[in-house]
Amino acid sequence: MSLELVINIFQTYVLAMFMCCAPIWACKIQAKNTIQMINSIFTSYLKRYLGLPKYAHGAAIHYYCRTWPLYNAIRHLAQGAISKITFPPNSLDGYQLTFAQATPLPPYDPSTEMDNDFPRNPVHISRNKRYRINTFRKLFNVDHYRTCTVTKFHTKLTDACTCIYCGEHAARDHVCSETN
Repeated sequence: MSLELVINIFQTYVLAMFMCCAPIWACKIQAKNTIQMINSIFTSYLKRYLGLPKYAHGAAIHYYCRTWPLYNAIRHLAQGAISKITFPPNSLDGYQLTFAQATPLPPYDPSTEMDNDFPRNPVHISRNKRYRINTFRKLFNVDHYRTCTVTKFHTKLTDACTCIYCGEHAARDHVCSETN
């Protein structure tokens, strides 16, 4: 399946449920934990499609897929829905809808949240499942633990990460001739 089809399926079946009364409730959410839980729904969906583990960097996934986190999408769509509400003149007697004054979110730029060692060039997302999964597992360095001398689990590369085979720094693009 193509990424576009996967996103359309999500929008049709899941996003539609979240958009129910979204102009009213979405602008009231302030807790970062709640926003993270909402965002994890779509991000986990994309991670599964790309064949990545749950600990893969969410901002990088949105960068490569050219998508927004779910909360940002809900707020953007809710803001558009509010602008379409019209009332006859003098019908509210000076009252205002509280959710109509919600400030829009700033544009989402995932590259600001990504680790510096992620490549910033576009990546082709194949329809072929095996090729897509292999590409993204290499890009996200999922098998880093197999060649790293640091035995404690870690998701970010550090200066202490060295290759167990050649002793060089185990960067994201490190290729050791002994592992091939």
